[in-house]
Amino acid sequence: MQDFGKPADLAFEARLAQLDTLRYRVHAHTTLPGQRTRVAVTLKTLHSPQHQGDESLHARLRRVLAHFFPAAWTLFLVGRSIDDEGVEALTYRASAALPKDAPTDLPALARAASTETVALLGPEISMTVDLDDYRRRIGALKQEALRAVVREREALAAASGRQWEIRDIQTRCASLPGCPGISTPASGFDACSVEDGVSLVLEVTLGADSPVLH
Repeated sequence: MQDFGKPADLAFEARLAQLDTLRYRVHAHTTLPGQRTRVAVTLKTLHSPQHQGDESLHARLRRVLAHFFPAAWTLFLVGRSIDDEGVEALTYRASAALPKDAPTDLPALARAASTETVALLGPEISMTVDLDDYRRRIGALKQEALRAVVREREALAAASGRQWEIRDIQTRCASLPGCPGISTPASGFDACSVEDGVSLVLEVTLGADSPVLH
């Protein structure tokens, strides 16, 4: 019993007479076009009403966000604490749609946009997909991969003169960056990652009767 990659070369055919089990993987891939991609960041700041100055807190935060990435930002408060002197430590989350021509080095841009009073942390990329469309595409992708397995089994039978049967198939569906429920640090973001889609892997085991040695 031996493990092999996908049976594709001529040298492999010469060894078929000595084998009774084949294991290999089928990789399939589909994209999820037209999905909504967003970038999210955390902002931390200290705020004292006595030393607010001419600029309001929200104006200051939005100025930092605009420096980081010009967009229609949604901003909301997620944490607040006050010390004995009345200084507030505030944590905000902000998110915005990410266009296709967005810059790729978002962590560096976040560091450059931070100021002495506002720290901009952890850009993350996420995607919201149509789950019905997602399931349809996965189902179609799996059927296509299964048809490929059947064709390979038939090719093995023709090459070896023996009947091969499908003994086991294990399927793994790996969500790539930007798939349902997935948020990825922007350090892993590149121009293609948000549209990579879904990768399907079939672990296939084919078997035949043990060869008769003469």
